[in-house]
Amino acid sequence: MGCSNSGATEREVLIDGERCGIMSGHAYGLNDVIDIWDGPEGSKDRNNHRLLRVRNPWGRVEWNGPWSDYSEEIEEHKEMILKYVAELEDDEKFELQADDGTFLIDYQNFRDVYNRLFIAIDFPVHWNGIRFFSKWTPEYCGGLPLEGTEAAMIRFAKNP
Repeated sequence: MGCSNSGATEREVLIDGERCGIMSGHAYGLNDVIDIWDGPEGSKDRNNHRLLRVRNPWGRVEWNGPWSDYSEEIEEHKEMILKYVAELEDDEKFELQADDGTFLIDYQNFRDVYNRLFIAIDFPVHWNGIRFFSKWTPEYCGGLPLEGTEAAMIRFAKNP
C-alpha cells in the first residue's frame, strides 16, 4: 500500500502555515497499522490511538507533527510501542526514532495530510502478465543507485 498528497510536485505540505515534513506529489509506503491503548483496561478513560507507520522512500524528510519521532506522544507511549515492535516478525521490526524516513502518524492527521491511497493487488497466475520470481537479500535490496559510481551501478544491475 502507498499514499501521497496530490499537491504541487515535491513541495513540503503546510498545515496552518507550518511545514509538516510531508512532501506533496511524492509517494510514501504504508508499512503498518498499529493500535495503542492507554489507561487501565475496562476504564472509561482508556484511549485508543490508531497509528500508521509510513515510510518516505528517500529515507529522509519525516512527519513532524503528533506521534513524530521525538513528540510528546511518542515519549509518553514509547514503552507500549516498543512492546508492539518486539512482538513483530524479525523482518517487520523497526527502530523507533531512527532517521530513516519511517515515522508514525495518527489516523486523523493521516486523513488530513494524505488524499491518495494506492493498493496493489497480486492477480492470479492465469491472468495475462509477466512475473519475476526472485528474492530481496541484504546484498541486493538497495533500490535505485543514489550515487553515480561504477560500484553502485554494478550493485543495481544485480538487484532482482
